[in-house]
Amino acid sequence: MNPRRRLLLIWGLLAILLVAVLATEFPSWRGGGAGDAVDEDAARLWMPVPPDELAAVEVLHGEALHRFEVDAQGVWFYHGVHAGAAGAHEHTPDLEASARISKALSGTARAKLEREFPLGTDQGAQYGVATPRTLVLFHRKGQAEPVAQYAVGDMAPDGASQYVLQVGSRTVRTLPGYQIQNLVRLVESFTSPTTQAPAPAVDNPPPLK
Repeated sequence: MNPRRRLLLIWGLLAILLVAVLATEFPSWRGGGAGDAVDEDAARLWMPVPPDELAAVEVLHGEALHRFEVDAQGVWFYHGVHAGAAGAHEHTPDLEASARISKALSGTARAKLEREFPLGTDQGAQYGVATPRTLVLFHRKGQAEPVAQYAVGDMAPDGASQYVLQVGSRTVRTLPGYQIQNLVRLVESFTSPTTQAPAPAVDNPPPLK
């Protein structure tokens, strides 16, 4: 074999080897990487159903269960405080209230879980999820039981994230703290007698300290 043909053969083999390495390290070269990335991204969403499949969101806060529900026309309304027989029930939709609820929940639909920590033998006490002061429940249309329930724990040391635990999971996750604050503000805008106007929703997390 003459030197020129041998050199071409060597470069050809190196090119084949390079393609094989790229296909191994970067799955998208094999045609499935984009879908894998989308699936991983969707798995991080803490709202486990698409917004159009959501029937209700319940927030247990202040020792009362607050329910936000959507009617057959897609209008959201505050269902009222559920605290035993004394709970007040409000079922009349209001367009201003619906817009306020929808805006808050649209941010919730985009919220993504962040870091992971093992639950531990203390059942998450070190993260504040063992005895949470707030619970969030998501309901899918056509299902009686919630599709996911989260215990909301303490703020993380970074001052920007909050610990959450999905009921039944062995892993504690962090979520941008402003997402929880927006839900609490939404509840308070319907329940606080001193509230003249709802506090504005936070669209971006506060800067890390």
